[in-house]
Amino acid sequence: MPKAEFRFKQFTVQQDRCSMKVSTDGVLFGAWADYANAKRILDIGTGTGLLALIAAQRNTEAWIDALEIDDDAAAQAAENVAASPWADRIRVHRADARRVHAGDPYDLILCNPPYYSGYSASPDARIGLAKHSGELTFPELIDAVGKHLAPTGRLAVIIPANREKQFLLGGRPHRPRAVAPLSCALCGPQATQAVALGTR
Repeated sequence: MPKAEFRFKQFTVQQDRCSMKVSTDGVLFGAWADYANAKRILDIGTGTGLLALIAAQRNTEAWIDALEIDDDAAAQAAENVAASPWADRIRVHRADARRVHAGDPYDLILCNPPYYSGYSASPDARIGLAKHSGELTFPELIDAVGKHLAPTGRLAVIIPANREKQFLLGGRPHRPRAVAPLSCALCGPQATQAVALGTR
């Protein structure tokens, strides 16, 4: 059973009220992402707030917005941020990325999305929401990113290796989108990949 908290050198993540706990994939993804030159960062589906906190630690200049659709997770992410050294630069919003309208675009968007498709959904509705792509599909995610990403911005996302091609086609196998892989890194037992994307 996962611990109620996860300690890092500079911050602690409380996770007892979050359906998705801190995972190896998430930690490696946060360490892998390139935060250089990003003044505004958006974390879609922040969960515990892990990626937003890592982003603030790694980029001391950036302002970070973290979106979370689940009430309990959003509340706990806000508490984790408030207890961190970067509470003045991170804002947690209980919001759906598909329906948010930000004023200024983001230089970097991070997302560890619900990416399982075709597997049995969890009997726990909150875990199903966090893990399975029925709630936030690849086309919906890419459309949301398209609304919020600056023209020279970057998207860093973690997806299963067997769904990379589908994602790069914009989630629509017969309708390619203008996304190009900048770099990829395996995260996990050859099951998931972190992909950095830029616009063409």
